[in-house]
Amino acid sequence: DILKQAAGEFVVEYDSPLSRAQKAEGISGFFRLVDWSRDYVQITGDKRPLDFLDWDAAMPEIAAGQAVPTRWIKTLDAVLQMRQQQAQAAQQQQMVDAAPAISSLVKPMMQGARA
Repeated sequence: DILKQAAGEFVVEYDSPLSRAQKAEGISGFFRLVDWSRDYVQITGDKRPLDFLDWDAAMPEIAAGQAVPTRWIKTLDAVLQMRQQQAQAAQQQQMVDAAPAISSLVKPMMQGARA
């Protein structure tokens, strides 16, 4: 039934001590790069090396390599939806925060228009 539902879109992934060791090496390499990048940024103030780190791609693979149950990890779609909601909430908050300043600018213009 699972193979029928996949409709030919599935990936065979081998799980052996060797494949787990290879994943662990990749994870360790990623974190060495993170550490190096963090140190570089702290020393130079130049954040450009962080542009190379793709956290959205890395996090699910790191979780899998660390044997984190998939039910504990959000899907990329869920994360993107959450980020969109957070961005909308931040934009709405900016509008609320800006309302008094806009009001203080518009009020004199409205009074001038009546005169």
